[in-house]
Amino acid sequence: MDDETTDGLTHLYHGPGKGKTTAAVGLCTRALGHGQTVTVLQFMKGADEMADQYGEVQLLDSLEDAAVEQFPAGHAQSADDLSDAERERLERGLDVATETLADGQHDVVVLDELLTLHSIGFLDEQRVDTVLQSKADAVELVVTGREAPAAVIDAADYVSYIGAVKHPFRRGVGARPGIEY
Repeated sequence: MDDETTDGLTHLYHGPGKGKTTAAVGLCTRALGHGQTVTVLQFMKGADEMADQYGEVQLLDSLEDAAVEQFPAGHAQSADDLSDAERERLERGLDVATETLADGQHDVVVLDELLTLHSIGFLDEQRVDTVLQSKADAVELVVTGREAPAAVIDAADYVSYIGAVKHPFRRGVGARPGIEY
């Protein structure tokens, strides 16, 4: 294995399938196992009352070198569905993301569901690019969401498309603790 230091790279996990956040958290556990620091910024994940029920949040919050911050905004299908409070919370989250990426103090930074903000029309492609371009060289960045703009795909070093072939939700099976959240 080459010991040469490399700048941090950008990972993209996108598509309509289940497992994008799970893949990102898996990378976080690997990094933590090697003594690295991890920060996960989650956008859109559930309503306020559910924000702290996600298993990955509970686990990462319990670890010394991991931090999670959430910017929940319910289950908006478009930017028009967002309340003023949710818009303010998401804007604050984007500021936190930009600052966190730029300060270079975190080995791994995950912007979970950042692309959802673009998909629902809250962020234009230029704003997505501005946030991603703020990344300090040493930071390993993971971006997740359903639909990735072509520019984000082109800019990423790793691109994984996670498709949906079959999901029990289509049969009416709800989200289960430890599996879907």
